[in-house]
Amino acid sequence: MDGFDDIYHYIGHIGMYQAFLYTMLALCGILFGIVSLAPNFFTYTPMHWCHVSRLDNYPHEWQRYVAVPYTDTGSDAYDSCHMFDLDYENISDYEIANWNRSLLDVDDIGLRECGAWTYDRTEFVSTIVIDVCRNTLFTFLLFLIVYMCTCTLHIFNTVAHCLQSC
Repeated sequence: MDGFDDIYHYIGHIGMYQAFLYTMLALCGILFGIVSLAPNFFTYTPMHWCHVSRLDNYPHEWQRYVAVPYTDTGSDAYDSCHMFDLDYENISDYEIANWNRSLLDVDDIGLRECGAWTYDRTEFVSTIVIDVCRNTLFTFLLFLIVYMCTCTLHIFNTVAHCLQSC
């Protein structure tokens, strides 16, 4: 064991190179962690549908059944961008509770685009998509930061490799 201690004292403890290399590796680890976890928060879009404030007291499944059309005829998938063009404020609780979708003539009623959305929060209570994505510029900036972190990792890797080779 004396031989190793002698070599260690001869080489020196921590120098400028070791501190720089450790700092680069620590930064790479932190940035890699951010990039690895980012898709959970940036790319996950929960199931969502048009928000109808009149239906807030009803279960989510019933809200979709009453207010949201299917994507295609014969499909069970709900449209996430359109709702029936009805005045829900003038529909009684009794009518909502006994709603029969098969009696609706979609061609007569028509559809309108959503102004706000209700999100299914069973998997994630809060994500960037739910809380922030209404602002397109902000969303773009968030994605830009994530991809800049990825590019920075490659730059640090190249610099560390060049320093090691020199």
